[in-house]
Amino acid sequence: MEKSHKWWVISAICVFIIGISGFSFLYKQLQPPPSQQEATEQTTASSQDPKTMELLNQQLPEFTIQNLDGKDVSIKDFYDKPMVIVDWASWCPDCHEHLPEIQKVYEEYQDRVHFVMINLTDGKRETKEQAQAYIKEQGFTFPYYFDEGEAAANALKVRYIPSTYFVDKEQGIRQIFSHQLKADQLKELIESLL
Repeated sequence: MEKSHKWWVISAICVFIIGISGFSFLYKQLQPPPSQQEATEQTTASSQDPKTMELLNQQLPEFTIQNLDGKDVSIKDFYDKPMVIVDWASWCPDCHEHLPEIQKVYEEYQDRVHFVMINLTDGKRETKEQAQAYIKEQGFTFPYYFDEGEAAANALKVRYIPSTYFVDKEQGIRQIFSHQLKADQLKELIESLL
């Protein structure tokens, strides 16, 4: 009799666990999908590096990058418009998904926003020649710059690439993302700067 009582208790516990699991599954299925903004906020909150996020709502730090001719360009040269700053590298798989989306929005917003595409050129994993070959191969037309000494990456506290910074006309950093974004997300974020 004692054995059958134990089996009855075990069976009841199993039925209870299966019932709770089923209810939880159905509850999640019946919930409306999050809005795009909620989904973006959830992704952002869960995937951001705390060190990088220290810059959120702060003034953009000053740094220098190099143009295609190897001449220094100050970030101050872009202060006349809002900016989308992207740190990337051609060897980065997530950048391969992110950069085509950037190209789409660049074609639409290039007159109203500066796109400052900063290649993390370390000379080992990424050389200028490799970056230029990748840009040419992909047919990208956005302007890009080089960060050979990682001065820009250090100033922006870049920990993961791609990292994208949305900077308003007063050089305030309004949004930071350390993952790839889709064109519609990028457009929404750019519109918030205009």
